[in-house]
Amino acid sequence: MLLGPYRAIAIAGSGHYGIRTMASAATQETIRFEQPAYGSSGLNVSLAWSVENTGGMASPRIDLDLKLRRNNLQIGASNKSNSSTEMVYETTFNAQTNYTIQVNRASATGVPVRYAYAFSVDHTRYQYTGITEGVYYLKNKKT
Repeated sequence: MLLGPYRAIAIAGSGHYGIRTMASAATQETIRFEQPAYGSSGLNVSLAWSVENTGGMASPRIDLDLKLRRNNLQIGASNKSNSSTEMVYETTFNAQTNYTIQVNRASATGVPVRYAYAFSVDHTRYQYTGITEGVYYLKNKKT
């Protein structure tokens, strides 16, 4: 699934992303969301992370794993040990469904990890909320 300008605006405008920090002692976190299918054929969930160097020392290698659950049943997982990103693409239902992103720390406890996640369906729609902060209107010269 390519991330075109409309889908990027839809993800950002609808709040279908987040940035979190997993505490140094934590081994698992969950993020719950509801995603309408909008007639789509699939749901894409992505996770990316980094560790900040502290005190000029090299950071330990971090490995996070991603699991996607629908109504408490695991429907997808990504656990590449040599990457700082994980992605899951799964078929969706045609109704609003509850999903859970489960982030598991597979290595390097003892250091906090900042990670970001995003999700979208291939027919993502931008839901206008009336809040104009951060929204820019483009006009044609004739309008």
